[in-house]
Formats: sequence, C-alpha cells, structure tokens
Amino acid sequence: MTAAVGAIALGWATLTLVHALRLRPKAPGPAVGDLGTDLGRLAPERLRSSPWRLALVIAGLVAICIALAGVAQADAYDGVARALVDATACIAGFALLGRPLGMRA
Repeated sequence: MTAAVGAIALGWATLTLVHALRLRPKAPGPAVGDLGTDLGRLAPERLRSSPWRLALVIAGLVAICIALAGVAQADAYDGVARALVDATACIAGFALLGRPLGMRA
C-alpha cells in the first residue's frame, strides 16, 4: 500500500515537472535574472555575480549545519557523512533544475 502511494506521488511530481519545463515567461520587459538577482542585497556582490558560486556557498552552509547537528548528537562521523551527501544533493539539484526554475541563466 505504501509503495503504491509513493508511486502515485512520484508520478504526479514527474507530470508537474514536465509541465513546469514547458512554461515560458510571457511578461513584457527585460529578463528577470537569476538567483543572485532575486536575493538582492542579502547576498554579497561577489556571490551575486556567479550563480554557481552562490550555490556552492549555500550547499556548504547546509553541510556545515548538518555536520554540526551530528556533532551535537555525539555522532560526528554520521553527521559529516550526511552533510556531504546533502551538499552533493544540493549541487546536483542546482545543476539539474537551476535553469528550468530560473535560478541560473
């Protein structure tokens, strides 16, 4: 039963992703920009100039937070392993979905 619910959820998410990939902006005016443009002054200028650099910094901060949570739970090795996996997943998600989601040009 649980596998069926999971399969339905994955199928629905796949259909949603396919529809999202087909969307094209129709508003008049110049291109909106990327993630750095959206963050504005929240991100330093050096990070706003390169979406990849910004994504790497965000993935690094996520990894540090997860590693520190593992240390706080007295399981540093597992925390570091999870941190590396999650940072890799962040970068992979940015690489695969950054352009369709408008996070990078």
